Amino acid sequence: MARSVILAAGLAAAALSLAAAPALTAAEAKKQFFGFDMRGKLTEADEPFRECIDSTGKTKFWFEGSVDEGRLTIRSDGALCFAYKSRNFQDPACFAAYREGKQFRFVSDGGGAVWVTSATRRVTSCVADVPVS
Repeated sequence: MARSVILAAGLAAAALSLAAAPALTAAEAKKQFFGFDMRGKLTEADEPFRECIDSTGKTKFWFEGSVDEGRLTIRSDGALCFAYKSRNFQDPACFAAYREGKQFRFVSDGGGAVWVTSATRRVTSCVADVPVS
């Protein structure tokens, strides 16, 4: 009995430490996301996405049947900020990035949208016509 209580307490502590993992720092985000291709889902809508970021920060974003060009900048607090051509590069969408094993979770400023990757890979450039599927 005591052994199972200790095991349960240890598992609960491990779960809490994972949930409380800090967001990536600016240095970590720059190293990780420039030259990176990722696919996943917007969790609230269960809608697939793909975002490819070349080594200079230029992006291609596939979502809801459309593709948009953009630019990634990293704030000093580590947040990833994406500005897109369709919005005249105004009002960037910014996200805290959390590593979850080999994948990432992105939580928008203010806690709204949550995007989770399911596949990632290193790249030097992004091909404009590759779909999300």
